[in-house]
Amino acid sequence: MEIPGAEGRLGLASLVSGIVAMATWLVAIITAALMIPNGEPTRPTALVLVVATGLTVVGPLSAVAAVVSGHVARRMNSKRDAALIGLVLGYTYIAMVAAFIVFMAVSIVQFSQQP
Repeated sequence: MEIPGAEGRLGLASLVSGIVAMATWLVAIITAALMIPNGEPTRPTALVLVVATGLTVVGPLSAVAAVVSGHVARRMNSKRDAALIGLVLGYTYIAMVAAFIVFMAVSIVQFSQQP
């Protein structure tokens, strides 16, 4: 795939960063599912903790990189589809993390009020 110019490379970088961010979300869900094999949580192994720690760093950084490089690429040339897809993926990741944080906060408040 030939992408000439800086805006093409930025659009491609935005797309790849967005894919990486969404892939980290998928890996996090799979990791959580593996930790609850029969409906009961198991003790996390060192590998699971390393994966979870890596995901908390890689995912948000990739999402921010997707959004920033997508906006720069779109400003340079608005006809780059890769930049638009990267923007959508980056913002989707950020929205999913925000929704997860709100869900967890509501759950914590709800369970803390039970007798």
